Amino acid sequence: MPVRLQKPADVDVLMSRAMDHCWPKCRPAIEAGCTAIAAFNDDLALVIMALAARHGIAVPDRLSVVGFDNTRHGAMAGLTSYDLNGPAVMNAMVGWVLNPRGSPAGRRTGVVVITGNLIVRESSGPAPLRVQIPAATHGADGVRKRNRSRTESRKRYSFPPG
Repeated sequence: MPVRLQKPADVDVLMSRAMDHCWPKCRPAIEAGCTAIAAFNDDLALVIMALAARHGIAVPDRLSVVGFDNTRHGAMAGLTSYDLNGPAVMNAMVGWVLNPRGSPAGRRTGVVVITGNLIVRESSGPAPLRVQIPAATHGADGVRKRNRSRTESRKRYSFPPG
């Protein structure tokens, strides 16, 4: 049985909580000049688009946003998204269950390759030629302000985490 929200205010509360959680994680990358964000799913991508609008960041002129799963509400909002090709996934799953041996030779391969599609809409575009860094991170002379040492900066943004 599907879960239904009791009243429209619930949606506002959920969106507000998602925005409060997401912005501190996105802001450093955006301020550092990031020009695109690929979100975990369309719902998170829509939150990022709303955050961008709230903070005056133009999508897609300044920041491209891409989701993952090509939902109807993402399509209505003009979100570029990766479509997983659900019918092909379902066919592969049913075929796996109905034919447990997987192949005429009686062996499962363990890997099924299913091709999806990137559905390009209004939320993505070419990277800007020059990114405008917010004034809060730069002084009047255009030189980046140093809020922490280089060592702290490397630790914070190192990849893979460790």
